[in-house]
Amino acid sequence: MRRALLALAVAGLAIGLTACGVSNSIDPVAAAATKSQSAGGFKTSLKLSVTANGQRLTMTGHGTFGDKQGELDIEMPDLLGRLGAASGTDMTMKALYVTEDGDPVMYMQLGLLAGQLPGGKTWMRIDLAKAGKAAGIDLGQLMGGAGQNPSDWLALLRSNGEFSEVGHETVDGADTTRYHGTVDLEKAAAGDGPAAATIKRLLDLGAPTKYPLDVWVDGAGYIRQFEMSYDETLSGNTVSMSMIMSMSDYGTTVDVSAPPADQVFDATELAAQGAASALNGTTH
Repeated sequence: MRRALLALAVAGLAIGLTACGVSNSIDPVAAAATKSQSAGGFKTSLKLSVTANGQRLTMTGHGTFGDKQGELDIEMPDLLGRLGAASGTDMTMKALYVTEDGDPVMYMQLGLLAGQLPGGKTWMRIDLAKAGKAAGIDLGQLMGGAGQNPSDWLALLRSNGEFSEVGHETVDGADTTRYHGTVDLEKAAAGDGPAAATIKRLLDLGAPTKYPLDVWVDGAGYIRQFEMSYDETLSGNTVSMSMIMSMSDYGTTVDVSAPPADQVFDATELAAQGAASALNGTTH
């Protein structure tokens, strides 16, 4: 069960890292996303909650994102009890997001694994595209193919949904307009886009056909907040996920590089096995 929960948490984090902006221009939300993306890097804060089989994990984080790269400092307080770790164990994580040979790659440094990685390594590397393919999910396609910008994932899904204005709210001191929409995955799977087959695979595994989304846009036309919350059953496992991501300080300089190779343990194969087990119903 612990392995499945950790795999789901990492999967949720990966989605969080790839859902920070948007790119196409088809409605007010998309127009704001296009402007946000062209503004350069931005600062972000993240709140993520994943519940599987009655057990809940929460994460909070803050960092910066730019074109094809990003970094996030994360706290995972609930994981301490789930893993039976001793009181005082470091439950923080540093995540770096880069693109290597066209694939989205995540480097992670977890406090609880300090001194436990083979060869004294301090970082884990996961090729998200390769790990996803092991479970029949091509993250490279899902994120929009060329470019691998964090915005592409949401842009793809949003193009198969509709948004309407909800009202006006204040987000981090900024006046914003809130939009609500529902993304239709069946429509996306039936299309001819590059991620159609991958989305169909998600539906075959039991993903819901529609996802609710909320986006907040400020008066200058920039996205200030994105929220998604849903329940789903994948291969018999009930999963609830809630994520709120805030964005600010557009134009921030972002310069992220991979850690030195001699400090890195490649965990892609282990991550692929964990993802496949979670999606196929294994809970141990």
